[in-house]
Amino acid sequence: MGTYNKIYKHQNESCFYCNEKTDIDIMEKEHVFPRSKGGRGIKNKVLSCHYCNNLKGILTIDEFKILVEELLVNSNDEKLSKILITLNELNNGKEIRKDWHKKASYKSNDINKIPVK
Repeated sequence: MGTYNKIYKHQNESCFYCNEKTDIDIMEKEHVFPRSKGGRGIKNKVLSCHYCNNLKGILTIDEFKILVEELLVNSNDEKLSKILITLNELNNGKEIRKDWHKKASYKSNDINKIPVK
């Protein structure tokens, strides 16, 4: 089983941000902390639906949270509300994949140690 298949199963076959069930064939690879801003490593990789991946783009978690909050001012969109829940959990210390790897160290940044505030 490939890495992204494992991530898909770990995410309960759902988008990382909105938690909606999505077929793996249409999921998109996503870096929670943007690669362009230093995000690396397997713990930084998730799968998201096209809507969430397109909306987030290269934003950090804080930037994405601000955008979603601004969009929710004029909308009662349930999907945006679900995304905001995930972003708040990340800001409150939720790990992306607890116990994902048993390796003691990583060659690159561990997303759970990168401040998102």
